[in-house]
Amino acid sequence: MLKHRIAALAAVGVVTLGTVTGANAAATAAPAAPPPATTASLRVWLGLGAGESTAGSTYYPLEFTNISGHTVTVRGFPGVSAIGQTGQLGSPAGWERTTPNVTVTLTPGATAHTLLQIADAGNYGGVKQATAYALKVYPPGQKTATEIMFTFPALAVKGPVYLHVVGPIEPHVGIPGSPSL
Repeated sequence: MLKHRIAALAAVGVVTLGTVTGANAAATAAPAAPPPATTASLRVWLGLGAGESTAGSTYYPLEFTNISGHTVTVRGFPGVSAIGQTGQLGSPAGWERTTPNVTVTLTPGATAHTLLQIADAGNYGGVKQATAYALKVYPPGQKTATEIMFTFPALAVKGPVYLHVVGPIEPHVGIPGSPSL
């Protein structure tokens, strides 16, 4: 009789251990989502090349490369402003919401992009102009900016929006002249 009780208890113990092991396996099976990218985890740069020009504007891929040692995500639009000798020039960039936001996952070294349109300052008639020496870029969801050294004619006063971020950040490097740009 004692052998049967020990066998029964042993069987219950195996089932219980199996259940606990299964529960632990299920809890660890779903990895945590990668964290959002911070300004410090990204190298932000402008894909200059020739730029894509249309009447009155030039388009540049604005690139975001993950320089951290772990996977991060980006989603939405960056904040962009022109910077001159005395600070911000003109109004910050407008956002053209032509496509929905997607979450882009960036492994270490991977790049995502959006398109930056810079309208010719001369298009705005009598609006005072100045030389921009840099672009100040806030990655999506961040309150810390980085600067990209880049010289171009800009509007000196707030008012007309002459910088536009054309669509949210997308996966991969933006290539000037490619069908997606």
